[in-house]
Amino acid sequence: AHFPHKVQFDFAQEQYDCTVVFLLTAGQFAFGTDSPPTQQLHAGEALICPAGAAVHRRAEAPMTLHMIQAAVPFPQRTAARLIISPRMDEDLRRLAPFGFCAGSIPDEAAHWCTDILIEMRDALRAAPMDVRAALHAVLREMTQFPARAYPNDVLCRRLRCCESRLIALFRAETGRTPQQYLLDRRLQRSRVLLVQTNDPIGEIAAQCGFADPLYFSRLFSRRYGRSPRRFRNENKV
Repeated sequence: AHFPHKVQFDFAQEQYDCTVVFLLTAGQFAFGTDSPPTQQLHAGEALICPAGAAVHRRAEAPMTLHMIQAAVPFPQRTAARLIISPRMDEDLRRLAPFGFCAGSIPDEAAHWCTDILIEMRDALRAAPMDVRAALHAVLREMTQFPARAYPNDVLCRRLRCCESRLIALFRAETGRTPQQYLLDRRLQRSRVLLVQTNDPIGEIAAQCGFADPLYFSRLFSRRYGRSPRRFRNENKV
């Protein structure tokens, strides 16, 4: 089932006779065994409820929610949270047009659901990834090598998450989206090179990841209130 604009619900101690997976691609809701529930499921995360597990779910804000019910055994006996991978996210986008399907579903949709469930089961059995450490490694690399390209889809694969989760991780850590953070690092590096070297401004732009020197100058002037040349003249030692 796909609920594109679900706003509010309060289900106390639901218990299912099969595996139920809730995949959140926008918004958030609370879950847990307590009442009221105290844990939060955020966009880009999934909640796996194995058969027999009792879970209280509660939400008071808009969200985009996917739900899959299937007779697929999972290794844990209690509800577990998991990050939605890029592959899962792709399958969810394919499933969205099917809307709510009770009972049997088209073979194509069933295939995508199965792929999602199998990947989740394998991920729960595997050693967990330290997402925070992986994110910090990406941030260090962006600072050290800002001229490189860091498209969101590549970052998603590195952090094993979907794009909405990627953006949430970056915002929580830096207050910026991935591409905003990269632009900050590039402009900061250009300030250093303008003051510490005599390289032409066009070369500095290229060293910082800007293919067009004029575009670089416009961004620099907008950010710092002066052109790269004027900044260099005012701060050159």
